[in-house]
Amino acid sequence: MSTATNDRSDATDAAGGRSAESIRLQADPGACSADGGSPDETDEPDRLVLVPMNDYQPGMTGRVVDRLPAPIVVDLLALPNGDTVSVLTQPDEYRGYVVRSTLTATQVRSTTIVFTRDSLETGACYVFEVGAQLFSTQLSLLRTTVRRVGAADSSDSGESDESAAAANDA
Repeated sequence: MSTATNDRSDATDAAGGRSAESIRLQADPGACSADGGSPDETDEPDRLVLVPMNDYQPGMTGRVVDRLPAPIVVDLLALPNGDTVSVLTQPDEYRGYVVRSTLTATQVRSTTIVFTRDSLETGACYVFEVGAQLFSTQLSLLRTTVRRVGAADSSDSGESDESAAAANDA
């Protein structure tokens, strides 16, 4: 997955004003801060996640956009012929989440899918810890942990991740 970059997020246009793109990047409430934001008040444990090898960036901060339906997660965690890999005998134990990330303040976000047995909160920001380990070469997945660094934004529908999970599993 390629990541497009801006030379500067605070670039000015020909008239000396800020470009529309730099204003959009700064004003976007869905963006997590590049420094990972401030840690939550709660002492939440780190969560073990599986992330595609090509998408992992140590220290990357991302906002959970949505949870994937369970049948899609099972399909994504299977080989093309439908078989499971030996390290992942029960892919239905995992939840899949779409995560939109910001690598630095000057790089446009990328999107990836992460898998976890834990629950991630939709709208919350998480930082990918340094120190990933190989999980599966066949699925091209690394195992690492994420730490919550920002609360869910108030613009969400108010639906909790658990109620959304029940709807996705139905």
